[in-house]
Amino acid sequence: MREPFYRTTYSRHLYSLVINGFYERDLDADDHEFLEYVRQRGSANGSLPSSGVVLLEELEFWHLPYATAPRIERRVGKKPRTLETAEQRAMRAARSSVWHARRVIRANEKAIAAAELERERREWEKANENRKARELLSDAEWDAAAPRKASFGKTVGRHHVPQWKLDEAKEEQAKAERRIRRRQKREAEETRLIEEAERLRAWAEEQAQERRRREIEIIEAAQQREATYLQEQERKRRQAIIDEARATVQRVNQQEREWQQQVAASLYRNNADLKQAVLTLTKNSHPYVWTVDEMVRSLGCSPVKLNICLDEMVRDGQLGKTAA
Repeated sequence: MREPFYRTTYSRHLYSLVINGFYERDLDADDHEFLEYVRQRGSANGSLPSSGVVLLEELEFWHLPYATAPRIERRVGKKPRTLETAEQRAMRAARSSVWHARRVIRANEKAIAAAELERERREWEKANENRKARELLSDAEWDAAAPRKASFGKTVGRHHVPQWKLDEAKEEQAKAERRIRRRQKREAEETRLIEEAERLRAWAEEQAQERRRREIEIIEAAQQREATYLQEQERKRRQAIIDEARATVQRVNQQEREWQQQVAASLYRNNADLKQAVLTLTKNSHPYVWTVDEMVRSLGCSPVKLNICLDEMVRDGQLGKTAA
């Protein structure tokens, strides 16, 4: 259920502004008459019995108003809109260019860092592939160098044949061995031819792979050189953009300092105006103790001119120094 308007936070805020006097009606003729009566008699009930005595401060308020800060004007109605001068418009445009230049600097530095990170990632991946290839090659060499297991003795059909049985069957075994040797020789010759063919085929494949590997390395080296050249050109371009942006920032900062000095010179035409501004600043912020740097930033004046005025005011007794 939606709560009523008088219970919302906005309505309570409006009510708080009204009771604190933030909103008030326009003055009418009766209000002006009442104010004139108070100005003449010094009190709102001066015509009543036993009320003819008023305080001196009440009368002084109408004849001697409170002092205002320098460059503060009293006017009725809304403050007129200030028109920017050509220098102010130029300074605002320069500050905008500084903001854009700083954005350009950050974007280009980020792009350079990203390109460098990508290059390091590619180098790491290539080194990792080479390491894995070396591990595979070393494992294969280790397996090839492992000793082969050899059986001892004479085993026929998974059974050991003693010597006396071998002696009895020596003649028959000699014939069988001759047949076996002939068959083994024939099989060995066939195996040798097969192995020779396999070796030639493996050698041809290895040569082809070596040629392909060299071609790939040449292509990768060319691509790497091209990528390095493009990256270097990109880095130089971005560095040039960064240098130009930094020069813009330095130039605008110099213009802003000169503009502030001109503004300060126009604000305080002589030492008397600056002394009055210092007295107003110290009185309105009592008991805060101001330093010279804080006064320079608050008043927007030259440090040399401020030090001269402060020395004269201390000598005249208008200000007092505190221990540092």
